[in-house]
Amino acid sequence: MCSNMSVIRMAPVVQLCLLSVDVCSFFTWSLIH
Repeated sequence: MCSNMSVIRMAPVVQLCLLSVDVCSFFTWSLIH
């Protein structure tokens, strides 16, 4: 139960990190091309 709660709490943070990485790579690609 405790680990499940921590996973649920961490999920949005991980999603946000992945989203920011996608945005960063997109901007880098735009600058290169």
